[in-house]
Amino acid sequence: MTNFGEWVRRMVNQYEEDDSILIRLFGSKTYVAYNFKTQKTSIARCHPKDVFVEEIGRAIAYARCKGYEIPKVEVYKKLSEMKNGEKFITSSGDTYRYIARDDYKGVFVVYNESRKYGGMAFDLKYKMVE
Repeated sequence: MTNFGEWVRRMVNQYEEDDSILIRLFGSKTYVAYNFKTQKTSIARCHPKDVFVEEIGRAIAYARCKGYEIPKVEVYKKLSEMKNGEKFITSSGDTYRYIARDDYKGVFVVYNESRKYGGMAFDLKYKMVE
């Protein structure tokens, strides 16, 4: 799987060498790209809760205009950072849903896909599932 940061740098470099695409900032957090060859327009907007990063906006607008696939960003969180109902994957590939922290027992309460409850004692980082 491609690292998202590497993908962004590669897209920005391609854009800088591609004279068929014009990208302009529209407003404070929206990039609009125009492809002169296909006359296609694409838009990349920053979500209000996300931090605006110029290179990411340019890369996404360029990729959409060229029809390239945009890789998903993998998110990792510690159990202590999770909210009730969030799904995560363990290193063994099992999917769990976070329930709560049981301070009395000192564990994080989770359940797996077969709805079996369990506890995890270590506050490790896990890959989040959408």
